[in-house]
Amino acid sequence: MKTRFLKTAILSLLCLCFPARPVLADSSLLLADNVGRKITVIGTWSSLGKFGPFVRCRMYRDAQIYIETKQKGAEETSLAHLNDLYKKFKEGEQVKITARLHRQEPVEPLNETAAGAPGYFFFDVSEANIQHFGKNFRSADQ
Repeated sequence: MKTRFLKTAILSLLCLCFPARPVLADSSLLLADNVGRKITVIGTWSSLGKFGPFVRCRMYRDAQIYIETKQKGAEETSLAHLNDLYKKFKEGEQVKITARLHRQEPVEPLNETAAGAPGYFFFDVSEANIQHFGKNFRSADQ
């Protein structure tokens, strides 16, 4: 009985002295601080995104950052570059991207029967430097 009381007392003191660690923010909050800044991320390439290709970044809690064409007046060039990326990178490859991070705000539905679009983060393809990353990569000339 005495040892049980002692264990409970020690456990209570430990809880008071060492409170639970704060919960980490979700990926949106982590990325939001970097909107407008040039950042470098390493992640897994996917061509299967809702809004185009994206990179899943483990450093931002598996956030998806899309690759898009947003530059006014250069849509044709940007679309050609985006097409080249689909050919260059395969599903699941590791890539390194350096570019300015942008945010597309959520789009509200026009009426009750329509769905809106969620907000998301993206890199503009015209600004992005995208490279293969990691030791698994072999170029075509090797």
